Amino acid sequence: MESEPPTFTQLEQRSLGDGVGRGCLYGCFCQAAFIALGLVAVFAPGGPKGPVALLVGWGLTQWIGIVPLILRQRRQHHNETVKGLILSGSLGLLLSAACAAMVYRP
Repeated sequence: MESEPPTFTQLEQRSLGDGVGRGCLYGCFCQAAFIALGLVAVFAPGGPKGPVALLVGWGLTQWIGIVPLILRQRRQHHNETVKGLILSGSLGLLLSAACAAMVYRP
């Protein structure tokens, strides 16, 4: 009796390089890019003044870059990377809110 090699279902197949750490790394790069863009916006002539705009802005605006990454990774079936992107984006938003709360203390 000959046995056939096992077939893998799509859930068991894991793409090369798919991992939560990879998603967190992508998210950190995205956050760093939006922090840099926030710094440029704060120090640009005619831009919003003060560190408050930077602290409040980067947590929300980072999602402009993270959402397309999430959609792209989801289309490629990199579900673990998507989890890492959502995790790092949420953590970035939380840190941004905490920094803004420290600035706006009554």
